[in-house]
This record gives sequence, structure tokens and C-alpha cells, in this order.
Amino acid sequence: MLVPEARAVFLPAELPPLSPATPYLQTLGKAQLQGYPALRPRSLELLTLLLAHPEEIEGEKLAQQLYPTPNP
Repeated sequence: MLVPEARAVFLPAELPPLSPATPYLQTLGKAQLQGYPALRPRSLELLTLLLAHPEEIEGEKLAQQLYPTPNP
């Protein structure tokens, strides 16, 4: 079972309407956190990764997923 925060990441767009107080993260197409001011693309990537790992994710693994190519 998905935690409520991850439902927006994994469930199809054909969900029943959400209340205005429920944040909804849309990651396909134009990525946005509906009901909130525009976030930078990297912030949306970070939020998506955190929601995809509700069991926690170590900082090093998170950094590897955000920055897969090391700086020279």
C-alpha cells in the first residue's frame, strides 16, 4: 500500500478530484506540485525521489540519483 504522499507519483491521473488542501505532485508532462508556487526542476526531482522512497533513502544514494555523473 502506498503512503498518501506517494499516491500522486504512482497512480494514474484518472483519480477522483482531490480537495484543495491535498497536495498533488504531477511528474509526467509539465511537472508541478499543484496548489503551490512553481518549484525549480531540481526541487521537483528531489521531492519525487523522496516520495518514491517512503522507507527512507540515504543521503549518498539520493545524491547519486540526483547527480548520476560525478563532477570532473
